[in-house]
Amino acid sequence: MVFIFLIFAVGSSMGPFVGGVLVDRATWRCIFYISLPAAGTSLFLMLIFLQVEYRKQTTFEQKMKRIDWFGNFLLSGAVISILYALTYAGALSPWSSWKVIFPLVLGIIVYIIFHVYEASSYCVEPTIPLRIFGNRTSTIAFIATFIHGMLTYWTLYFLPVYFQGVLQSTPTRSGVQLLPTVIVLVPFAIFAALWTTKTGRYKPPQFVGWAFMVAGLGALSTLDPNSSTAKWAIFQTLITMGSGMINTPLLPAIQAGLPESDVAASAATWSFMRDFGSIWGVSIPGAILDNQFNSIVAGLSDKGIADRLVGGSAYQQASKEFINSFSPNVRIELIDTYSRSLKIVWYVALGFGILGFIITWGEKEIALRETLETDYGMKERKAKTLNASNNA
Repeated sequence: MVFIFLIFAVGSSMGPFVGGVLVDRATWRCIFYISLPAAGTSLFLMLIFLQVEYRKQTTFEQKMKRIDWFGNFLLSGAVISILYALTYAGALSPWSSWKVIFPLVLGIIVYIIFHVYEASSYCVEPTIPLRIFGNRTSTIAFIATFIHGMLTYWTLYFLPVYFQGVLQSTPTRSGVQLLPTVIVLVPFAIFAALWTTKTGRYKPPQFVGWAFMVAGLGALSTLDPNSSTAKWAIFQTLITMGSGMINTPLLPAIQAGLPESDVAASAATWSFMRDFGSIWGVSIPGAILDNQFNSIVAGLSDKGIADRLVGGSAYQQASKEFINSFSPNVRIELIDTYSRSLKIVWYVALGFGILGFIITWGEKEIALRETLETDYGMKERKAKTLNASNNA
């Protein structure tokens, strides 16, 4: 899982840079087009090289019956409804609009129904069995995973707002300014994984990681139009160091107190919680930025700006091109408005970071497994083991 995360981290970190280049040199549509050949190639390679073996011999019909069809239907519907609300909230409709409130409330209700169904006797093979939340350490680690996923995307999406809306960088330069994330994330994720493996303890790396992240988020709130390159680079590095050190010990913390039979379900839920948190890591700061902007923009000297920026446009318009379309005096006011609004964004992020640090104290140190007995495995690995046994 560590290596999977590392690849995921590199891809996520390189995304803003590649996206910035495509926007500057081509069109924003290329950001979506480029995913098609990459996803197609990945699917093709997975079908060839990912040969998984299952010890129990079952028919195709039995395998289909084991799938939690209704549970997955409820979960997919809930996530789609929430995603729809959070995607269009502020951008096309205000947060107070029924077009946002209705799908958001509906999604939350369906999500609750999903968990009720998963815990009922009607669900034989639950997608997310509630028993994996049955001990304190696993539950806390799942919550920490959600917060960590949220804060990771919080910084990845809103540091570019500072770079482009306050420092007046182009999308390509903004991607370059995010390079500390790419450079620092992977080494510290590896370091935390080795720390956990060598000591058998998953709490200390998390504490250090949350401390770095809290320090970095608090420091970001001090940035303004006159901040030096060293400041935002160091602050960004602190957050990235923390992000890398938090993520890799979380899965061992989740699985330490669970039986071996729940390893697959807990790993899938860990991934879901991380990704679900990332959704809120874009929506919550976006709403905060828009609300702050709406409260400040009315006092600007150019009253026409309010019509162009209220209603959720502050995030979309955070660009050098947009700000330079105004007179020099209005430009200064706009940059200052972005700077002041972002401070509140970072204050709220700091609060979530402190929460993550505090709840980690509630985890218990449970001895990690050194071996794993499971019904799943790679075919070629088992073949090598069998050959070694025969040779012996």
